[in-house]
Amino acid sequence: MTSTTSTLCALALGLVAFAPRAAHAQACGDILTADTVLTAPLTCAGDALTVAADNILLDCNGQSLTGDGTGIGVLLDGVTGVRVRNCFVDRFAVGILLTGSPANHLTFNGVTGSTSIGNGGIQLSAGSDGNVVEANRSWANTGRGFAITDSTGNLVQDNGSAFNGFRGFDVIDASGNALLRNFAFDNSSGGVVVSGTSAGNILHANTVTDSGSEGFALFS
Repeated sequence: MTSTTSTLCALALGLVAFAPRAAHAQACGDILTADTVLTAPLTCAGDALTVAADNILLDCNGQSLTGDGTGIGVLLDGVTGVRVRNCFVDRFAVGILLTGSPANHLTFNGVTGSTSIGNGGIQLSAGSDGNVVEANRSWANTGRGFAITDSTGNLVQDNGSAFNGFRGFDVIDASGNALLRNFAFDNSSGGVVVSGTSAGNILHANTVTDSGSEGFALFS
C-alpha cells in the first residue's frame, strides 16, 4: 500500500488528524505551543507533555505515554481551545489534568494506572469551565476515574469509568455541569457522586453497575 493510500485510509477511519504543519513531540517534558502529532511512544519519569498555547491540537495518534507513578501525563494549565485526542496514558500521578483551562475538548483518550488517591485519572479543576469530555475511558486508577472540581459548565458524555480505587465520576464543589450517557462499572466506592457546594448539575442516562458502595449519590 502506498503512503498516500495509507494516509487516506487512516483519515477515513478517524485515526489521524490532518494537521500539515504539526510538530512532533520527541521527548518527555516537551512544552507544546503548536499542533502536535506523536509518532512514537514516550516513557517518562515525571511530567510527559504540557500544552502551553491556546487553540492547538495534541493528537497522540494512538501512541502511549507511560510514567513511573509521578507527574502528569498531559497537562493543560491556563489554556483554552485545545483539542487532546487519541492518547493512551498509563501510570502517572494524574493522567490528564486541566487546571484553569476552559473550552477545551478531550476525546478518544484512555487513562489507566494513575496513582494519586485524591485526584482523577482525567481531572478538570480550578476554573476549567465549558470543556467537552467525550468518549474517553479511565480505568484501574488508584483514585477516581473522572473528577470535576471547582469548575462549571462542562459537558461530560459517553465516557467509561471502571475498576477504579475510589469513585467512577466525582463532581466536587462544581456547578452547572452535565454528565450524559456515561457508564461506571465496578468502582470501589460510588459510581456517580456529586458533593460539596455543587449545584445545578444535570445527570441523564448514565449507567452504574457493581459499585462498592452507592451507585448514585448527592452529598452536601
